[in-house]
Amino acid sequence: MRCISESRIFLLWSLLVKKFSIIFLSTLTVLFFSACNNNYPTTIPVTGIALRSGKTAISVENRGTRQIGAYVVPENATNKNLTYSSDDEMIASVNDEGLITTHNEGTVNITITAVDNPAVSKQVTLTVTKAIVRVTSIEFNPPLPAEPIEMFLNEMYKFDAKAMPEEAENRKLKFDTSNFRVAWVEDIHKGWIRADGEGEATVTIIADDNPFVKREVRFKMIRKPAGSSISIETPPNIETLSVLCESDEGDVSFTVKTTNGKLAYTPEVVGGGKEWVTSVRKDNTDASTDTVHLHLKKNKTVWYRDAYIKFKDTSTHKYVKAAGKDLQVKIIQKRNEHPVVTIKWVHGITPPQDAEKRQIEIGGTGTYHQMPYVFTWDETAGTTFFNTRKITHTFVPSGGYHGPRPDGNQCWAKTDANMLHWWFVQNKDNIEQYKIKKTAKAASEGKIFDSTPYEPVYTRGLADNQEDQKSSIANLFREKCKNSGGNPARGLQWYLFGLDDFELLRNKGYSPALFKDVFNQSNTPIELVTIRTKKEFEDTLKAALNAKKAVGLNRYGAQDNTQHAITLWGAAFDEDDNIIAIYVVDNNDVPNRVFTYGIQYQDGVDIYAEPDYEHNDRLRYNPYFFNYSNNSLSKNHCIGEIITLDKGEDQWAEWKRNNP
Repeated sequence: MRCISESRIFLLWSLLVKKFSIIFLSTLTVLFFSACNNNYPTTIPVTGIALRSGKTAISVENRGTRQIGAYVVPENATNKNLTYSSDDEMIASVNDEGLITTHNEGTVNITITAVDNPAVSKQVTLTVTKAIVRVTSIEFNPPLPAEPIEMFLNEMYKFDAKAMPEEAENRKLKFDTSNFRVAWVEDIHKGWIRADGEGEATVTIIADDNPFVKREVRFKMIRKPAGSSISIETPPNIETLSVLCESDEGDVSFTVKTTNGKLAYTPEVVGGGKEWVTSVRKDNTDASTDTVHLHLKKNKTVWYRDAYIKFKDTSTHKYVKAAGKDLQVKIIQKRNEHPVVTIKWVHGITPPQDAEKRQIEIGGTGTYHQMPYVFTWDETAGTTFFNTRKITHTFVPSGGYHGPRPDGNQCWAKTDANMLHWWFVQNKDNIEQYKIKKTAKAASEGKIFDSTPYEPVYTRGLADNQEDQKSSIANLFREKCKNSGGNPARGLQWYLFGLDDFELLRNKGYSPALFKDVFNQSNTPIELVTIRTKKEFEDTLKAALNAKKAVGLNRYGAQDNTQHAITLWGAAFDEDDNIIAIYVVDNNDVPNRVFTYGIQYQDGVDIYAEPDYEHNDRLRYNPYFFNYSNNSLSKNHCIGEIITLDKGEDQWAEWKRNNP
């Protein structure tokens, strides 16, 4: 009986274990399928945003970038995506990856928001500080002579070296030599080298700001041969004698010292001075001196001008040297304070009356420029120039960088709109015939020709905050094109006859192409010319004005590599046909007006001579802007490109022949 009982107990226990196993497995199965049916949450929500730096107040130099480095909390949240925005994109903008790009000095708030939950956000205060400009190159003005530079023993050589750009914070230079016994450095910062012994040595010039910016110059020191020589007496530590002359026509003379008898030499004018130094002669004054006489033309322009006189040895046919350089005298002629000026306007622009001209104040001093060719000219209902401006700058209620059609970077489009409005006015008769023929052809095909795009609207007399209602052409650019920098020539092409690969379109493939059967790339009325010299600038602009073209300018930044497009409506010429000023509208300006920019050239540039290019002088010889408002020459802004738009009379004539 006892054995039977134990067996029954074991059987009962086995049945219980099996039953509970089934229940346990059933429960696990229910839980598994419940999870699969989303009865339990599987997403992990974002609860906060953190910064890897831990800083909610940061600073970045202007024209610089910085990664914000934000991440969601918890870091294993299901949706880790963030969005970024700036409350003032004129100061700084931020892209979808959190990369900040700064544009102007100031303070701006960067807001970071969780895509998973817009209520979760964090704000970073960004201060954009003044950019520290670094030295990028070392230039010589005038350029170095051929190397090795030969010097006689005990002579002193002064380097005309400059750290560039001129806006760099630390422009100090250091001078070192490979052999102090040959080339002695008088001062490691001043650039005076003494020929201390015979032989060769290399002098290295190093930027204090950046030791990787350096230039090496080779010297060869030799003994002075016996024989006749000449020299120019100059003040201490001055290598070249400079003679300052008045702007009027007249004569000037200077003395040349002779040593060990009379050297046979001829004084010569070199470079651009040949244009205005009309005669040179030499008198044998006495046993130890000669007198050189020059005759100068009147300076009719607004610029100081320089001429250089060198001395050619008639036996060797080489220029006489001193301290490793050509011996020379610099003639400086003063500018004309009262030039005779003629203004040429773009064809179709009615010049302003005297009553319409406004004098330009000098920097809020209450003093005004008195030159009659320096003025501003407000747009009125009766003016014939065009001035479309950026709605981001003119306080349009729907404008700004956060509006539906921001245009803060569309300077090229505003310039194009100005030129196109002018073009439509000049081609009024041609376009009217075009519309008539197109309407008739469409009717014969049972279609309707839409003439609206061929009748652009430009409304003068609106308030600044109504700029978005002023120009139908500008509005088309705002609607169809991205808010990005671009090439005005390509914008004109896109509008007039089509451009399939226009990189600035919001939606690819669209072009107004209003006159694609009149113009194309092979017979385009559009031309773009890159400017590098005074001659290129003046030849291009004079040709455009004489050919009755509209003119746009691309302003280059010599130091910051920026570009900005503006429209030119006229130019001022002196008696010698030099362009001394231009009349422009700038789409960045709020005042609705034409204003005057002076034209000047960088210090040391010989405006009458062919430029002697150096690899680091990319924009040295370009025409630069003189700002009359602050009465100073810009060291940064120059004319880099000229864009012209022709009426296209030849193309219209051909189209009419083909469409009688």
